Amino acid sequence: MFQFDVLSGLMGKFMFISAKHFNLISSIDSLVRRFLDRMVLRDVQLQSLEIHGAWFPSFLFSMGETIIIDWSAAIYVLAAILQPASRKPETRNLKGRHFETTLGKWLQTKAPHLQYLFGPNKKLRYDGRVLAEMDLSFQQRNVGYVVDCKAYDVSVQLLLGDVDAVNTRWSYADEWISGCLKRTKLLAEKPVGNNYRLNESVEYLIPLVCSAYIEPVESLEERYLVAPKLPRVCTPLELVDILDSTSIDALISNPYTFRVERAE
Repeated sequence: MFQFDVLSGLMGKFMFISAKHFNLISSIDSLVRRFLDRMVLRDVQLQSLEIHGAWFPSFLFSMGETIIIDWSAAIYVLAAILQPASRKPETRNLKGRHFETTLGKWLQTKAPHLQYLFGPNKKLRYDGRVLAEMDLSFQQRNVGYVVDCKAYDVSVQLLLGDVDAVNTRWSYADEWISGCLKRTKLLAEKPVGNNYRLNESVEYLIPLVCSAYIEPVESLEERYLVAPKLPRVCTPLELVDILDSTSIDALISNPYTFRVERAE
């Protein structure tokens, strides 16, 4: 009972902030009770849990007159509830920027020999217009890597392998690749612009997409593979393998690697 009272107090503070922010006219005590009533899993819900779904819908479980609180799961359940709360483009952009910054710093610790082509989130301008925006870009020997960063939410349906969810996610990945290929090709064709100059030692540009999650791969065409057995939409660990352990010859032989066009 003491723990439940503590939780009620914590939720009361959270509800007070939320109610004030959204101008809700309601009793805070009423809001807390409604939230906890919805969150507590009772016998019927417990019997229908799908544990293999990799996500619990709550951290409050009812056993007769007793409420069991799984404090270790609380932060994850609340984060899962709040994560998709806002779908505004600016919110997604902030999340993406955070992923880019974190990934860039992490890569520098895993592959300290890498050099930035351009600074993170660099908008390249050509002929007075934005040619492309580079999330992350690196150079290794005579090869440049153009890396788009994605941190999209993962749904429970996707984790369960729902066909529609997987197909929808694959369509996202296909769009990500198309965009990255387009930007990389433009940079290869126009290596010097108004506010940028591609290093003269870079002969090839390789487009990559790095996702915070493992993305489905429904095709083994070279468009979707940066090298044999390595997807173009890769995880951070796969990106390290590509940057640090994959043969340069294997990377530049891919038809979707672009040779930089230099003026004679």
